Amino acid sequence: MFPFPFSFLGATADVPLELISNDYAMEFDSATSQYINGNTGIMGNVDLSTSYWMRTTATGTWVPLWSVCMEANGAQNSSFGRLYFYSTSLRVASTNNIGTTNLNDGNWHHIVETYTASTKVKDVYVDGNTTPEATSTLPAWWNLPAYQFQGLVIGSVSTTNSTYLFDGDIDEVAVWDKVLSTSDITTIYNSTNDNPGKCANLFTGGLGSGLVYWNRMGD
Repeated sequence: MFPFPFSFLGATADVPLELISNDYAMEFDSATSQYINGNTGIMGNVDLSTSYWMRTTATGTWVPLWSVCMEANGAQNSSFGRLYFYSTSLRVASTNNIGTTNLNDGNWHHIVETYTASTKVKDVYVDGNTTPEATSTLPAWWNLPAYQFQGLVIGSVSTTNSTYLFDGDIDEVAVWDKVLSTSDITTIYNSTNDNPGKCANLFTGGLGSGLVYWNRMGD
């Protein structure tokens, strides 16, 4: 298991967007069951957004990118935030909605996932595009008290499953307790895409509002 390097909790006052160095990422090897088990401090069914960068050349079906864990009647359940490859593109958990972007081409790709609690709609955005790559409406049972956001596992379906693990690099994992705007999504993406070796300081440019978790994955 990878050590948990550090995270930032909370947010600061709104200040102009700053760029900071982004020199490192974390490499995951499924052969050695590597993952990160974190805790965002979020409980219950609330609006959520996640953002991260990933790079892989892994092939095959049902390879997880990362996973949000829940408690379902006392057992770990990771169906909320689970994203998979379907061949070479992205698939939203619990649906057959499949993305079109080739994600295992060995290049870095930016992934944002948003969840609106009132409508139970989950959208996935890839590489700064303002149109969702994939979308799904979660089932009616989603609002039951037994199913609540509990924590975060990066690089694996869960801490109790050693089968579905990620091979590749993951960087700049962040979680908000709100739905990011498309403007926020493009700001985060362009900060790195237009400035190699840099990334957005998520406490600036209005991005810090609702930020509850930020793991820089080595930086």
